[in-house]
Amino acid sequence: MKKSNFGKWMRLSSFMVMLLFSAAVFAEDAAERITVSFSKVLLSDAISQVEKASGYTFFYDANKTDMSSVVSLKAENMDINKALGMMLSGTNIRYRINDRQIVLIPSEGVAVT
Repeated sequence: MKKSNFGKWMRLSSFMVMLLFSAAVFAEDAAERITVSFSKVLLSDAISQVEKASGYTFFYDANKTDMSSVVSLKAENMDINKALGMMLSGTNIRYRINDRQIVLIPSEGVAVT
């Protein structure tokens, strides 16, 4: 490859990498936000609404997780972590996000606030 063509190829390659990286960051940022609103619903119903609004799925042990907890959430373009923290405050449930899955973890002892 000629030196002048090599320079053009490197600039083009660098531009493409930056473009792809920017698109990935934008897509990740958009995927991490949620808009949903519900008041005083069972956790099981809240989970369904969050799944529909976010594209995440929930994973939990139904024998150990109290799905009868009553929760509320009003989130408009809110970070998913903040929204889940608000939704689960006052319950005995923590969460962890793994890829596109939200894992619910029952806490031992008092409610998490």
